[in-house]
Amino acid sequence: MDAADNLYYATYGLGTDELRRFSEAELDAVSGSPLEFADGEKLTDLACGAGGLEVDDAGNVVFSMNSPDPSYHALCVISSGKDYSAYGGERYDLLSEGRYWMSNVDAVGDVLAYAGSPEQAAFAVGGGTLSIVPEPTAGALWLAVGAAGLLRRRRRRDREDGR
Repeated sequence: MDAADNLYYATYGLGTDELRRFSEAELDAVSGSPLEFADGEKLTDLACGAGGLEVDDAGNVVFSMNSPDPSYHALCVISSGKDYSAYGGERYDLLSEGRYWMSNVDAVGDVLAYAGSPEQAAFAVGGGTLSIVPEPTAGALWLAVGAAGLLRRRRRRDREDGR
């Protein structure tokens, strides 16, 4: 569920896999009758079934996909601020793909906040859970540049003082 109490559901192994969103109003309207999969808003077709799924703090829908073919497993995102209308049936960006099964997804903050694009986000797999964290390389680079500048300044001052 996201901050607006929308429910997200993705299928796995049904032949035509999809990711759908059910609004809070649609969920509230269900009383005594089952909620139909077709009642939800279709967000995207999926290349293969989804494993884990989470909506991060910025509204980005992050999910893992796994194929029975052991050579294709992927981590994907539907960015909350991107227009996917030109994408056709599969309306998401690929964050990463690999050979290992990806299951639960645990998004931390805004997974795209520091990356700027899905291709630059970082993730780590551990204990069966996929944790996505912002890539801190830009901040680390600025700290390193600042530290190098301070060291150069100190060395120059030491040389001038004859140390």
